Amino acid sequence: MTAIFASWGELVGYWRADRARLLAELVLCFIALGFVVHPEPPWADLFYLIILPLALWRAYVTRSRWNLAAMPVHLILASALIIWFTLTLAWDGTAQARPVLLGRWLLNGLATLVFVHSLSRAFSAAPEFRTRLVRAIILFAVINAIIAFVRLPFDPIANLTGVLRMGGWAETRHPILGAAIMGSAVLFAVSRAVERRDLWLWGAALIGLVFIALTGSRGPAGAVVIAVAFQLGWAYPRVLAALVLAGAVVLGLALAVDYSFFAHLWQTQAARGDSHRFEIWLLSWADIQQAFWLGHGPEYRLHDRPNEDFPHNLFLSTWFYAGLIGLLLLLGYLAAASLKACRAPSRADRALRLSLLLNMVLCGMTDFGQVIKGPGPIWFLIWLPTLFAATLEERKRV
Repeated sequence: MTAIFASWGELVGYWRADRARLLAELVLCFIALGFVVHPEPPWADLFYLIILPLALWRAYVTRSRWNLAAMPVHLILASALIIWFTLTLAWDGTAQARPVLLGRWLLNGLATLVFVHSLSRAFSAAPEFRTRLVRAIILFAVINAIIAFVRLPFDPIANLTGVLRMGGWAETRHPILGAAIMGSAVLFAVSRAVERRDLWLWGAALIGLVFIALTGSRGPAGAVVIAVAFQLGWAYPRVLAALVLAGAVVLGLALAVDYSFFAHLWQTQAARGDSHRFEIWLLSWADIQQAFWLGHGPEYRLHDRPNEDFPHNLFLSTWFYAGLIGLLLLLGYLAAASLKACRAPSRADRALRLSLLLNMVLCGMTDFGQVIKGPGPIWFLIWLPTLFAATLEERKRV
């Protein structure tokens, strides 16, 4: 079995002879560590101090080989979206008035662009990168979940509010965003579990689902259930039917054994209300019309909702910050990624890729903000699943 990470000796060898492969290995480590390194600055510093300089230096060295015509359509659209989103700073009054804030957003745009291109190239730089990436995400997502489970009894917020909403660890520490990130890990685990018939992988998928349930995040929970059903229904209809039957039996037994526990869970979650999403979307639409084409820029905020000051919807947020131009670029990127996913070599691979896109879109309907904010959760929420879905195996190395 191929190891997930390259050895120190292999890294030294790549530094001397194959910087593209070295960059791919560092990106893989960076993604895995996003599940376990906390607090955030050390994880982000890995990108800023090592990956970003190496990627920029390599781009400079290989500049004579740049060929826009050879770049995949989805990568062109992703780059255009990131660049356009960054350009909106030119008319963002809040950012313009604060040079430090303006510089931070410019760095966000550059970092996101470098990450997207580095990850895209990593798929072709290392032939087995895709397989090792999936294994790393499954393993480190399980570690992340175990850390969160251990910490849960000592979480003062959950204890004081009386509503069970577990936070994760590292980049999954926000209940909603963490649940959405874990949704991709569940889809990876289910795909490999069905393929390999490995109980460990089914256990990893179950741990991820329990994590999502404990966060109390209804949008991501519904999204991952729909995405898993789509994935299995597309590739393995009989497996889906068996899981539905088994799930019904387990749920029935659980309700019969301890109904009060599940009733309490349901009552506490229902007591949270509807999260006021429709009200937020209406307020966002009113502000969108004030900057319909170009958007307000990434620092603009909803004035009537100080604690929920952004649209809480990927598509409305993109329109809100980057205008209709930004929204069309986003839709074009997702369409191009979906078309690429449909060209995957096997039925099971197509099912995984399309389920990742479906999960991301459904989660994005109830949350997500600026697409260039990072290093941070948005890289796991948008760019990682969409690039995985869109990037096909190359015949030759880049």
